[in-house]
Amino acid sequence: MKIILFDQFGAGSTYSGPGNYFANLFRANNQKQFSVKLVHGNKNQKQLPCFDQIVMPSLAGGVFNNAIFGYKSAQYLKNNKDYDVFQSTHCYMTSILAAKQSIKNDKPTFLRIAKSNSELENRNNLSKLFNLSKKKVEVINTCQGIVAISTQIKNELLKKGVSENKIHFIPNGVDIKKFCPEAISDNIQCDFFNESNVIGFCGEIVERKQPHLILQALAELDLHYKLCLIGPYNKNSPYIKYLHRLIDDLKLKERVLFVGYTTQPEMYLRKCNFFCLPSKCEGMPNALLEAMASGCIPISTNVSGVADIIASNEYGFVINSSVFDIVSCVNAGASKLNFFKENARKRIVENFSSQKAFDSYMQMYRGFI
Repeated sequence: MKIILFDQFGAGSTYSGPGNYFANLFRANNQKQFSVKLVHGNKNQKQLPCFDQIVMPSLAGGVFNNAIFGYKSAQYLKNNKDYDVFQSTHCYMTSILAAKQSIKNDKPTFLRIAKSNSELENRNNLSKLFNLSKKKVEVINTCQGIVAISTQIKNELLKKGVSENKIHFIPNGVDIKKFCPEAISDNIQCDFFNESNVIGFCGEIVERKQPHLILQALAELDLHYKLCLIGPYNKNSPYIKYLHRLIDDLKLKERVLFVGYTTQPEMYLRKCNFFCLPSKCEGMPNALLEAMASGCIPISTNVSGVADIIASNEYGFVINSSVFDIVSCVNAGASKLNFFKENARKRIVENFSSQKAFDSYMQMYRGFI
């Protein structure tokens, strides 16, 4: 099976993003039954073993470049029909243009929604003028299927007029061998984790994910609690500068570790007892899956996908976006630490493994080949 994976942002170059999810999915399921060609618009894209070929029709980024990239990607597909399945990682307009051409090629074509309340909305005056939301739905209803990674996203698709028989509910999955509390390999030698109860956060450190709430909660917790922030960040951004001022004001400097981008987040998650994600918006947070697989007690706001993952209070805590809720749940989790840690891991192993997700995609593809 020859698969074209389409993501204008590329895949595998940073920790976050829908393209990177697929890169991790293919890495965790190194099957010889398929090959993957990545079509992208990222000038920094690197060749990865999970991709047999990478192609950049043109550079993406910005309204003008994205328009050119969408057009040239469609032209590339028009002239290169040696593939069996087209899969986009998201539903931005570039993906829709490429998918339209794949449909014309009479190839099984699948799209995916990676973030709730975003990819199908008319988010600016230009999209409102041309009603791009409606045009996207028309293409979705013409292709073989669209993947909804959460129940919330599935319901959003139905409300937009997407036919139910086009929707494939495939939650994200995580590599349960890589993210595992019992893994032997441990390359971290850091006194920060010694005799501490560490709260983890993983993902791009941006205002949308609200890690400042965790800092404020940390100031209310006992001194043996610390915070480990894992993920890329822009040192010069106003939000990062605000976080550093907050750390100074709350006298938390010795209790906060900025890891930055790492290819081995599992090494740090393994040392955390809690994982907190007070985000405003997600699709289905991979970081939450990875943390729970690593044995962290999850504390998360009820954004898309979270209710699917933390399905009951046996697995963790779904909270309002407040410092009080974070503090309360950390204290509640600490009183039954092993119970929650073991249940969190079990929940992911049984329901959200990368093998389970991979098999669902393969089954979906084979139904149309």
